[in-house]
Amino acid sequence: MFSLVPLEPVDYLVIGHVAQDISADGPRLGGTVTFAALTARALGLRVGVITSTSAETSLVALDGIPVISIPSQHSTTFENIYTEDGREQILHHHAAQID
Repeated sequence: MFSLVPLEPVDYLVIGHVAQDISADGPRLGGTVTFAALTARALGLRVGVITSTSAETSLVALDGIPVISIPSQHSTTFENIYTEDGREQILHHHAAQID
């Protein structure tokens, strides 16, 4: 069950899955939701995020941005493999649906 907490008004609300990207340097936060939220904040907007992710995924990259996360067994997880022919992207897990 979710607990209700007071939230500040936002100018820009991002709804969708943050992605946990598998990289040679270890997992890192990625995905359109992450990059859109960080860009909007850099432009001076008050940003909020609604996502779905597992408890193991670090959201430190979004520090300072209010995040409401629907608990999920897995985070949406991608592995990107770069070759001379381009990028191959593998979806390992998909987070819970956001209703």
